[in-house]
Amino acid sequence: MAPKTETKAGNRLSILYDKTGFAPHIKNIQENLKAEFPDLDVKTDAYPLTTSNQALVTLIFVLQVAMTLAFMFASQIVDYFKLPIDPEHLKYFEQNKFMVVPAMLMLSPVRQLISKTGAFEIYLNDERIWSTLTSRVVPNYSALKSAIEKKGVKPTKK
Repeated sequence: MAPKTETKAGNRLSILYDKTGFAPHIKNIQENLKAEFPDLDVKTDAYPLTTSNQALVTLIFVLQVAMTLAFMFASQIVDYFKLPIDPEHLKYFEQNKFMVVPAMLMLSPVRQLISKTGAFEIYLNDERIWSTLTSRVVPNYSALKSAIEKKGVKPTKK
């Protein structure tokens, strides 16, 4: 039986990534890491949005929900809450409510764009070994493997 290559016990690899852009890429990397570094504890998670971007994404979503409710139930909402809206304005809205649909649809890609971080950050034992945010390069598996090996963690194929 061949001796195992030296691996530091308890090594942890953490990958924070943009789920909107790198979901297929992360699956490929996870499979390769599991095959070549089975003792490596690999955790993946979404890279967090900034507070302002998260608030903006939430605001756009709430706006889309409000527009949808207005589109579907405008007259019922006005009647239920006894809102002081001129009947002529309500009638005009009811006759032209399909004009709201393009705006509702156009807000979805805007929300998606704001949600993108472009992040693919990799940490080995809490030390960053790769950053797409600074390098603007997404690592392929061989680049990631090299970065891990440079830190002294060697493959231990099972």
